[in-house]
Amino acid sequence: MSEQDQHGQNEFGGGSRYDCIVVGAGHAGCEAALVTARAGLKVLVLTGSMDAIAWMPCNPAIGGPGKAQVVREVDALGGEMGLNAERALTQIKLLNTSKGRAVQSVRTQCDKWEYSTSMKQVLENQPNLTLKQERVERLLTQSGHVEGVVTNYHVRYEADTVILTTGTYLGGVIHISDIAIPAGRAWDFASSGLSNSLKELGFDVQRFNTGTTPRIDKRSVDLSKFVLEEGDRIPLHWSFRSKPRVWEHQLPSYLNWTNPQTIEVTRKYLQLSPSVMGLMVHVGPRTCPSIEEKVRWYPDKTRHQLFLEQEGWNTNEMYVQGMYMSVPLPMQEEILRTIPGMERVEIMRPAYAIAYDHVNPQGSVSWACSWPARSTVRLGTTRRPVRVSSRASMPLRRSGGATLSSCGARTATWAYSSTISRPRNSSNHTASHPATASTASSCGRTTPTCV
Repeated sequence: MSEQDQHGQNEFGGGSRYDCIVVGAGHAGCEAALVTARAGLKVLVLTGSMDAIAWMPCNPAIGGPGKAQVVREVDALGGEMGLNAERALTQIKLLNTSKGRAVQSVRTQCDKWEYSTSMKQVLENQPNLTLKQERVERLLTQSGHVEGVVTNYHVRYEADTVILTTGTYLGGVIHISDIAIPAGRAWDFASSGLSNSLKELGFDVQRFNTGTTPRIDKRSVDLSKFVLEEGDRIPLHWSFRSKPRVWEHQLPSYLNWTNPQTIEVTRKYLQLSPSVMGLMVHVGPRTCPSIEEKVRWYPDKTRHQLFLEQEGWNTNEMYVQGMYMSVPLPMQEEILRTIPGMERVEIMRPAYAIAYDHVNPQGSVSWACSWPARSTVRLGTTRRPVRVSSRASMPLRRSGGATLSSCGARTATWAYSSTISRPRNSSNHTASHPATASTASSCGRTTPTCV
């Protein structure tokens, strides 16, 4: 059966009702889907491309300072990233070994295609989880409650909880100089409809930007002019469910530096950078300065470190770590060719900057006061009332003994806050444990946020 929406378009029912819909199948989406499905909930994952599940859009690496701790925390909760990184591993290193253990971290490089394929297989074989290739264009709401989503095929899917893990796809626009292309990454479709839907619902939608580096042809580089960086030959591992071992077969990386000529050529084309042209916002989720920004921020510095990292076992593509840029393609090659060993380099995929929308997790929503004052954690048949916190971060909360681990033992007794949903009929009972899948407005009612 179909019905018309407010725009006069026919919409069709998607059949079964789900406990949870996860929008997006990147790193966060895969983990959110797996943790809810393994907790016994019926989960639908909607992604713009089945061929890009868990795709590594930037450097082919997992972990490193700060990020390694997150990977280990996800793994302790029964997540898949650590295990999947081991399955696709091409290099592993323990960083900061000259310092104390508190700042040491594991970093692995992975075969991008193997990482994506392996995670796709995990999702496809996970009970309670359904995968579909559709782009979400609109959220369904009623009386302040999320009811589901509408996709680009005008199909309605209903669920008690919707988790958004949109990454750079939410209103994404790729910038190479004055060229602007609506895309989530490397020419994939952006999700502009969902961004507009969030704005219409009163969410505080803001703009971020980030970027990526050129991918070059390994055959066009003289690697003898680089410093060889090999992986470690000591017992290492990612997952608590695997044992440390020596990884015999690894791919090396290659170290080099910029020079005064690199800086001179980059400075010559600064006016062609979209950030200098005023086409980009100047805020992002983390600091990944482009070579144009390094030249502007550190005008007296000529020596910037860069690495060549191999993207997989069966490809000649190499990632130029440290050389983010967004000037026109011919100028990108001219900049790279100032580096020893790269005098004849050929770019296979250009670098670009990308601007995209995100929801301010501390923002309020105009219709927040119609929401009940509490939420419940749903883990299988376990329901626990919780108080809502306004903090933007995602700490863990105790789920009262429900397990999220698929390894057989009741060891993972902590729940992602992303598994919070709202009950139809709320009581006045609240608990003392905070959760952060929702934020508190000034009137004391709860408002949803993107996870």
